[in-house]
Amino acid sequence: EYLGPHGALEGLLKLRQDGKVRFFGLVNERPDVDLARELIATHEFVLLNVQYNLLNPTAGRSKPAGLQVDLDNGDVISTAVQHGVGTAIFSPMARGVLTGAALRGEARHPLAGTGITRNMEAYQRLLERGRKLLFLEVSGKRTIAQAAIQFLLSHPGVTTVLGGFTALSHIDEMVAALDAPPLTAEELAAVEQVWATNFGMAA
Repeated sequence: EYLGPHGALEGLLKLRQDGKVRFFGLVNERPDVDLARELIATHEFVLLNVQYNLLNPTAGRSKPAGLQVDLDNGDVISTAVQHGVGTAIFSPMARGVLTGAALRGEARHPLAGTGITRNMEAYQRLLERGRKLLFLEVSGKRTIAQAAIQFLLSHPGVTTVLGGFTALSHIDEMVAALDAPPLTAEELAAVEQVWATNFGMAA
């Protein structure tokens, strides 16, 4: 379907030959990391779009021992780096979980997506995980959302971080993340410990 005769890649190459597109990218959001690696290895793609955040860091590293995740992205960013492919991170806030408003129990913005809250029990479990990272906030200097962005930008393989903004204040907060105090080695070590204990939750 992708790499074989009359497959998707052949169709894309025809589009480029016809001058309709210049560059190809791919998104990996399902348990098909091996296929994503195959596509990256063709050297025809210049951008990988992948989920990577503090609740599930597996796109940017091997899965930490003890951490349970629904989707293991198998350090696919390293594969992208090896092949000169850029990465654009989606869901940097774990679909809005890693924000001060969410972790304080405030109502979601009326324009925010509702998919994550359709299963309220699962959503509450995500919030419980997120609250274990609130130590990354520095009062008046760094919010949890800014810490989440700094974590991603500290990865040398991350090209850009995509935000799902629903208010101008969200953009202001993200821009200010560049000037907030950087995450310290001690804070990152504490994050590693949270992962190792699976956020203090039973597997």
